[in-house]
Amino acid sequence: MKSINIKRTVLILLITCVMFAASFAFAGVKASAIEPEPLDNATLVITSYSIDGGEYITPGEVFTLNITVKNTSYTQRVGNAYVTFTEPDNLIYAEYGKTAVGYLGYFKETEEKHTSLRLVASEAISTTEVLGYLTLTFADAFITHNEIVNLVQIPVSDSGIVVVDNYDATTEATTGSGNRIGVTYHNSGNTSIGDVVLHMSGSTIVPQYHELGSLTSNAVETADVYLIFTIPGSQSVDFYFTYVDSDGITHQTATQTYTFNVTTPEANEIEDVSITNNYRINKIVSVVACVVCILISGILVLVYRVNANGRKRG
Repeated sequence: MKSINIKRTVLILLITCVMFAASFAFAGVKASAIEPEPLDNATLVITSYSIDGGEYITPGEVFTLNITVKNTSYTQRVGNAYVTFTEPDNLIYAEYGKTAVGYLGYFKETEEKHTSLRLVASEAISTTEVLGYLTLTFADAFITHNEIVNLVQIPVSDSGIVVVDNYDATTEATTGSGNRIGVTYHNSGNTSIGDVVLHMSGSTIVPQYHELGSLTSNAVETADVYLIFTIPGSQSVDFYFTYVDSDGITHQTATQTYTFNVTTPEANEIEDVSITNNYRINKIVSVVACVVCILISGILVLVYRVNANGRKRG
């Protein structure tokens, strides 16, 4: 019977254990490397958008586009989220002093947020709708930059639209009398509009308005209105139109502000005006008196002739 070599047996066992441990470790690393990425990675979605105060935009007017965005994940969060509006033909663009970007910031799981953009509908729009793009940009939990582009359809009204072409206003004005303002405006829409009113308001004047009636499609009109100041000094006045379209909806044009240097007429100017007015009145009275005298003379001559003829016959 052979004797057992204890040293050899222990060495073989040690080698076997080392190999087994190495195989187990390698298998563990390999399993970890192929473990799938979490399926619930965060994604932002535009759930709705709408035009503030109506169902369509009007060419030439400013409007507000309301947007709702939601994080669809139940476990992941996102940051640095914002939405950008673009329109390739520049038929819709950001209002002056604004941007077409709405910042949304940080989203928690399943959180919903709202943002609004102030935009201008170009007067050059001639279609019943404009196609634009809302681009969502955000970073997810894996610090990945994401962009999701959404096509949006914005309906356009074909109603009449008041467009102001020109305000003819001098910067010098006086108190106590009407100061002429010439206005040129037109209807750039496809239907007639009514109740066109020019409004003038300021901190130092009583609000004044002038009713200008209706305006047919593509019609151009001019009007002279008179602005009354009650105190002297540098004064700013806001001008804007209101009107009612064919659907009965009231609109207001963009406000334009003008500054006037208002002075009080000097006494000699008032006297000159008074003298001129008195001269005109006296001249009119004189003409009327002459006409009356001529008529009376004619009547007397006629009566005299009638009487003379009567005497001859008698």
